[in-house]
Amino acid sequence: MKEANELIEHLKKHRYLSHYRVSEKRKGSFKPFPTSLPENLKNGLRKLGIEKLYSHQYHSYIEIEKGNNVVITTPTASGKTLCYNLPVLKAIQDNPSLRCFYFFPTKALSRDQAKSVIELAKDSNIELKCEVYDGDTPSDTRKTIREMAQITITNPDMLHQAILPHHPMWKKLLENLKFIVIDEIHIYTGVFGSHFANVLRRLKRICNFYGSKPQFICCSATIANPVEHAQTLTEEKFSLIDGNGAPLARKHFFFINPPIVNREMGIRKSYLDITVLIGKEFISKDIPTITFARTRLAVEVITKYLKDRVTPPKKHKISAYRGGYLPKLRREIEKKMKNRELSFIVSTNALEVGIDIGELQGCIIAGYPGTISSTLQQAGRAGRKRDDSIAVFIGSNLPVDQFILSNPDYLFTSSPEHARINPDNPDILFNHLTCAIYELPFKQGEKFGKKEVSKLLEKMEEVELVNKFGNKWHWISDNYPAATFSLRSVTNDNFVVIDTDDKRNKVIAEVDFISAHTTIYPQAIYMVQGQLYQVESLDYKNRKAFVKKTNAEYFTDAIDHTSVNILNVEETINGAFWKFNHGEIHVSTTVTGYKKIKFYTNENIGFGTISLPDIEMHTTAFWITVSDRIRKQLDISKSDFTETLSGLLYSFKNVASIFLMCDTRDLGTSNQVDDTRAELEYSLFVYDAYPGGIGLSPQIFNLKKEIFEGVNNMVKNCKCSHGCPSCIGIREESISNIKSNVIAIAKVFS
Repeated sequence: MKEANELIEHLKKHRYLSHYRVSEKRKGSFKPFPTSLPENLKNGLRKLGIEKLYSHQYHSYIEIEKGNNVVITTPTASGKTLCYNLPVLKAIQDNPSLRCFYFFPTKALSRDQAKSVIELAKDSNIELKCEVYDGDTPSDTRKTIREMAQITITNPDMLHQAILPHHPMWKKLLENLKFIVIDEIHIYTGVFGSHFANVLRRLKRICNFYGSKPQFICCSATIANPVEHAQTLTEEKFSLIDGNGAPLARKHFFFINPPIVNREMGIRKSYLDITVLIGKEFISKDIPTITFARTRLAVEVITKYLKDRVTPPKKHKISAYRGGYLPKLRREIEKKMKNRELSFIVSTNALEVGIDIGELQGCIIAGYPGTISSTLQQAGRAGRKRDDSIAVFIGSNLPVDQFILSNPDYLFTSSPEHARINPDNPDILFNHLTCAIYELPFKQGEKFGKKEVSKLLEKMEEVELVNKFGNKWHWISDNYPAATFSLRSVTNDNFVVIDTDDKRNKVIAEVDFISAHTTIYPQAIYMVQGQLYQVESLDYKNRKAFVKKTNAEYFTDAIDHTSVNILNVEETINGAFWKFNHGEIHVSTTVTGYKKIKFYTNENIGFGTISLPDIEMHTTAFWITVSDRIRKQLDISKSDFTETLSGLLYSFKNVASIFLMCDTRDLGTSNQVDDTRAELEYSLFVYDAYPGGIGLSPQIFNLKKEIFEGVNNMVKNCKCSHGCPSCIGIREESISNIKSNVIAIAKVFS
């Protein structure tokens, strides 16, 4: 604790400190064990050092015992696991034939939670058959799991592709299914959440066929609409348990703003460099720490810089962790962190959920994660015991980061974000309806969830996927529908990265289809644990990237271009020289080239070209169509006007994300010029960055006035002279009046 106190005092005097606050230690709120809890379970808890329950654990147990669906929303490290393990184990002891599904979003979390419930059952002398069923489960044990496991721990993907399509093999489980536990429901947003809601519709439909009606237990980090989200996800009614009874250790929260290195341009020192400098201080004090970065590239760059600057043996205690690493490597990192072989880990939000990686005392957040909920979840990964913990937020140049640094109370006093899904997205709904009919014939008049689907069934018949016999629709296609699409992305086609220096052509990583276009193109620098590899060739058809180790002094950053076609206009409002619209669009993204960025100096030292197929998506958008007359009225030159609209779009997207309380990465942008008309027209698009859309665009349309007022205030109050990354983005140095132009147009639109 001495080292932590020394670091806290040092950070209080840090020259880049913009804000500091302390959340004081809070005592827990405890309840005695419920009277209906069996004595052996009480003894099992005592063996784990638990003499009383936190109040939310007690109330969860009581509510679940009543037979109600519950959603539990308390901060990270508040003991939500016991909220469902206790009533489930009691029910299994009372009736060993009943069955349960536990759903976790990641394999690592599944295995972590399996250990927890097995340990409690063992300490309580309960004979429990609990198994993990996922892609890593050996094929020779799967039959035993289907027939014997009382708790089957799995994930939405396995339910979608491996369980529901083969439900007769799962008959014993489905007939006796009592509980469905869904942990981390705040993860199920956007496309992933919309898919999972439909998978649950399919599961409930099959349960009904087998005569079971399971009870739902959902857990979440703090979100604004836990009951609404749980009900939308499952289409069931829920009771809310939200009073956190767990004690809280004192947390020191530091806000660090990198210094301005170019006042004219408003450019700040790289937040990654500051992250490395502060990370070195945590490492020197041997404080177990996790650093979160927004992107996989940022994770690798931070890891490389730290390993370059720290000498053994501390160098060997640093590790990166991110999606794309092979499962074996991820398990090794988790084990080493838990065993204290590692003391500093750099991760994407892959470790934001509650995987047990040991006791952490420090957390560094490199760049705003995108939401209040994620920020507090990440900061909560440190300080799970009684000792003081340290959280450091390091802001980037991005407007949202600078907004947080200027308004730190936003993090602590604002309501957290709403979790949003759209289960009735036409594309998603259609895919899952095909799966549902494959699994069981569809009766005439039967709804899918609460959705009337007769028109979709007729469409399926037209393309010869189904046929109607009597009053039922039957699947007649040879296709296996669940195998044709992924719950998490546009396609299942991951690329594998192969190290050709290894005689066995060893696979060292995998990359999802979308990310492949910007990370493993020929001549790209690809990093694993800070080690650099250069992509020698890309076999796009067979989804393979061949790489070799390199000592390059740079990393690569892809350049892409997005074009938009309007498919359907839902609503339009006409102004004097402009129109506000929202509707459906087709987005096509072309990756055109890449930059070589020198390590440490961030200098651009070269370019290269990329030739890959386009990425296409159908989604929803808000857009502004602007007549050239407004440019003439404001007396702006054509070249300046193009830059002005780019700056306006940049700031609009960032302010919109604050109003919508969503991640900026949930929104895409594009600006286009129509020169086919007698008078030029400019279109600025802000679209949902998910196939089919998730409902953000209509909200932007309804909030457009307030958002433009926010743009006006943000740009006007920015301390830069002519525009900077904190307000209107990177601008041409030769143009000095873009900032005032953006303010003028935002004022007109508001």
